[in-house]
Amino acid sequence: MTSTASASEPSSAWEDADNPASPAQAYKPFCEFTQFHRKCLWGVLLAILIAVTWVAFSELAQNASQPGFDAPFALSYFCTIWVIVFLPVYMIMVNVRGKKSPKDILRDGLRIFQGPDEFKRGPFAGKIAIFCLVWSVTIFTYIKALGLLAAADATALYATNQSFVYMLSWIVLFEKFVAMRILAMIFSITGIVLFAYVDGFGSQAMWGVVVAVAASAGIATYKVLLKKLVGAATLGQISLFLTLIGTINTACLWPVVLALYYTGVEVIDWNQLPWQFICPTAALTVVYQILINYVAVLTYPLFTGLGLAMAIPICAVADSVWKGREFLGMKIAALVLICIGLLLILLPENWHVVILKPFRVKQQRRDTEQPVGETLRSRLHRTTYM
Repeated sequence: MTSTASASEPSSAWEDADNPASPAQAYKPFCEFTQFHRKCLWGVLLAILIAVTWVAFSELAQNASQPGFDAPFALSYFCTIWVIVFLPVYMIMVNVRGKKSPKDILRDGLRIFQGPDEFKRGPFAGKIAIFCLVWSVTIFTYIKALGLLAAADATALYATNQSFVYMLSWIVLFEKFVAMRILAMIFSITGIVLFAYVDGFGSQAMWGVVVAVAASAGIATYKVLLKKLVGAATLGQISLFLTLIGTINTACLWPVVLALYYTGVEVIDWNQLPWQFICPTAALTVVYQILINYVAVLTYPLFTGLGLAMAIPICAVADSVWKGREFLGMKIAALVLICIGLLLILLPENWHVVILKPFRVKQQRRDTEQPVGETLRSRLHRTTYM
């Protein structure tokens, strides 16, 4: 009986469409809340959360740099330690639901490092070492840039990583060439050059631009390597991956922290540590990773980059209101160019098809509604005067 009823639904639907006065047509909702709308709603919320989280992280990390604590590498090391919590928290959540045992979670997580035949320790150690190195360099250079630039400037320069991702994906992953994204790269590079020009070549701020661009290139390398060496991963695999990065960085990089401290390169006054800025910065690192790795699966990847684009004007407003920073016309132009480049790089390949689709549908409706006799008469009329 169920199959019979379902088979009769299309015919009744066509009858309702032919009869505008039918009750089913009268009570049919004008707009349905589909899966696409749900994903877009989640995407907007995700973009707002990413923007707010990144602005808060940048501002607090900048405030942490004080006379008694001028140690960007130590701060990046401390933030990375907090990433270890991902796998234990994931195991607790899964065990509470009773779905998998810890051994099954570890076995499933190690599959992303498995070769074509079986799991091997050599390639596993090599991949983890590469990711740990790129992770440490990226977060260190960004925090270092925050000590040399305004938070809005560092955020804008960091946002150019989308252009670097496309360039590296085109070279390494052999992705499709898209002319619009080349134009986006030109906008981003022009914005970077304007930043260096405004601050003055050879100045301290110019070196901050160089360090910020290095952070952007670092995160782009991290993303492309993640796509090439790891590929698509489950939540359990992501949790294990982040925990391994945090664990290996914690175990291997503490001599670097001590070396920088005892040589005087980084200043750490253990009696005046600004914990009110250090701990929230580390916590926001975890929150940001949760948003881009866990919450992002509920929507489209477009909104992750859109959140970083939204963070640029929000960070500029925060710098202007709370820190009294002034933005000159040339610097505003650089911010606008980078935002335009980021938005262009986020456009899908068939964006023009999506925009022109409503107009094409209207044109098709006009063609179908036009009487056959009138169409034939118009054709004859055009043929007569040719």
